[in-house]
Amino acid sequence: MLKLHEGTGPMKGDRHMPYNDTEGYTTIGYGRNIEQIGISRDEARSMLVTDLIDAQYKCANEFGWYKELNEPRQGVIAMMVFNLGLAGFKKFKKTIKHLSYGDYGLAADEMLDSRWAEQVGDRAKLLSAMMQTGEW
Repeated sequence: MLKLHEGTGPMKGDRHMPYNDTEGYTTIGYGRNIEQIGISRDEARSMLVTDLIDAQYKCANEFGWYKELNEPRQGVIAMMVFNLGLAGFKKFKKTIKHLSYGDYGLAADEMLDSRWAEQVGDRAKLLSAMMQTGEW
C-alpha cells in the first residue's frame, strides 16, 4: 500500500530521483524524507557497494585495458570513476593514453597534474602512488 501511495516521485529509467514533497523536503524512493531522516549506515554501505559495482562495470565496458590491470590499479580507476563519473574520468586523456600503453608511472604523474588532484588533495596523492606501485 505504501508503494502505491508513496512511490510517486520522478523516475529516470528504473531509478527514483529526489524530489520535494508537499512540505518542501527533499524526498526519494517511497517517501523517504532524506533531509530529516537521512539514511542509515547500512543503507549508505549498500549504496556504496552498488555504486562501486556500477563504476567497475563501466570501466570494464569502456576501457579494454582495464581488465589487464591488477586489482589495486583497477581500484584506482574505479574510485576515480566513482568520484568523477565516467564522463569526468574520460577527460583524463593523457592518463588514459598512458594506461592503455601500460605506462603506470606516467599515468600516475598525469593524475596529479589535474584540477581534480588540487580538489581532492591527499586522496589524489594516495591513488597516484597506488597507480605507480600497483599496491594497495
